[in-house]
Amino acid sequence: MGLSLATSGWTANMVVYAIEQYNMKEITAAKLYNISMGGMTFVNILAAVFADSLFGSLSIFTVASFVSLLGVILFTLSATISSLRPFPCTTSSFIKCKLPTNQQQCFIYVTIALAATGAGGTNFLLGTIGADQFPKSSEQRIFFNWFLIANQLGKVIGYTVIVYLQNNVSWGLGYGIGVAANAVAIVVFLCGSCFYKRVMPRGGSPFTSIARVFVASLRKMNKIVAENYDRNCYFYGISSSDVINHQAPSNTLRFLNRAALKTMHKDEDANNSQKCTKSWSLCTVEEVEDLKRLIKVLPILSAGIVSSIIFTISSSLVVLQALVMDRSMGPHFKIPAGSMSIFILITTCIGISFLDRVIYPLLQKIANKSLTPLQCIGVGYFLNVLSAVAFALVEMKRLNVVKSDHHMLEQPHAVSPMSVFWLVFPLGLLGFSAAFDFSSLMRFYYQELPTSLSNTAVAITSLQFALGSYFGAVVLSVVQHTTSWLPDDINHGNIDYLYWMLSILGLVSFIYYLVCAMFYKYNSYDSNSASLIEDC
Repeated sequence: MGLSLATSGWTANMVVYAIEQYNMKEITAAKLYNISMGGMTFVNILAAVFADSLFGSLSIFTVASFVSLLGVILFTLSATISSLRPFPCTTSSFIKCKLPTNQQQCFIYVTIALAATGAGGTNFLLGTIGADQFPKSSEQRIFFNWFLIANQLGKVIGYTVIVYLQNNVSWGLGYGIGVAANAVAIVVFLCGSCFYKRVMPRGGSPFTSIARVFVASLRKMNKIVAENYDRNCYFYGISSSDVINHQAPSNTLRFLNRAALKTMHKDEDANNSQKCTKSWSLCTVEEVEDLKRLIKVLPILSAGIVSSIIFTISSSLVVLQALVMDRSMGPHFKIPAGSMSIFILITTCIGISFLDRVIYPLLQKIANKSLTPLQCIGVGYFLNVLSAVAFALVEMKRLNVVKSDHHMLEQPHAVSPMSVFWLVFPLGLLGFSAAFDFSSLMRFYYQELPTSLSNTAVAITSLQFALGSYFGAVVLSVVQHTTSWLPDDINHGNIDYLYWMLSILGLVSFIYYLVCAMFYKYNSYDSNSASLIEDC
């Protein structure tokens, strides 16, 4: 919870901080946010790869938590030392504002990079470390429930209390609380580290095996792989149990099967696998099938990129929309613009509870079956498209209110009398879409990818969001430079057009996803794991 609080403490209000303290233009700040979130999620993947291949989860997490602490400390310094920021802007027009120097820009970019690297290296690994302490699957499920609750609670505090302190008391105080939370989390973790069960990679890096399959297949390009090859023509490993219980490789992506094909000139005796060893010319059937499982999920991964683009762009632009809307909540309190994403977190938690306690049991009772993971993901993607439509409609109404008052058009960044609570509905749709697809994506990759990629399987969802974040930044740049939709003052632009464009792209992507899901075939499971298919 401490690390989650520290991370949300700088991510939630990052757009506002860049605009108010570093005099960045609104769209530039939004693109910086998208790039930072993309970098964080890419680090999730890299951390999982290193954990699966070399160092284990515990070592990577420890290093990343200290990097996160350093990043939050630098955020605190940037907020408390005036020489690290440009001179405050005294006008609402960015034209007359003093831009940050090269040194100030370098400092804030390094700060964001360190904080994002540390947060990305701890996000999913902490869940893996905790699950490794419990041998029974029932105990692991209980842990993941409490882990999710603690993680979300930290975000709620960050998006509310920390953001309020930053906007109304002191930026330095808000970031300082994040430093304290991060430090306490490290101390608590290290105090118990001597009691943790350490799970280290076994049998070398699984990614080396993936590379070996590609190389071995290319080396045997002249070998024709037939469907009726005898099973003894393939290499299954050097243990006797592998030889006795072996099965022929599947016909899916059959060209990869040549990587496990034994050749007489190379192995001398095709019927004696005891003389064969794994090399860059010969792989086991299991390694070939593991690579096939990885390739099979790539279309599903690609089908979710547009959904991630919609999520990341909406999450950043909603802050800009909130800044020019009435955020009053009573006569003495205004909702911080950076806190609007709290409605995504709240509806996600409500949605998960409602689905788990009401929808799924009801479907089981009425139809005697539950939604599959791919069906759950599809529902989430459809709700994601609906959220873009809802954002477009709300922005159309807001612009109509602004354009109906000529005095507001003359004032830069004028605040519309339209309530910010109009944004709650589209934000709620985003939250419910996450309730459907986020956990289902993690479970889908976990059950479909090889067990040797357990850390990577859980973190591969981050790859989808990372691609969405970076492509989202590209979309904002292209739209900003080729249209008039995204000016520095969004009251004179048409963000609603951008949302309509995202809605159309999302609908096309959703149809593509349906095609991919329709042709996808789940891998074979034993009786214990087969239930995963029936319950998302």
